[in-house]
Amino acid sequence: MVSQTITLTNGSGLHMRPAGVLASAMAP
Repeated sequence: MVSQTITLTNGSGLHMRPAGVLASAMAP
């Protein structure tokens, strides 16, 4: 359970960062 939680947390952080960069790049 702990390992899965850490993996999900890390995965969310890694996915959210690029998403924010893409959103900023796409925003006028």
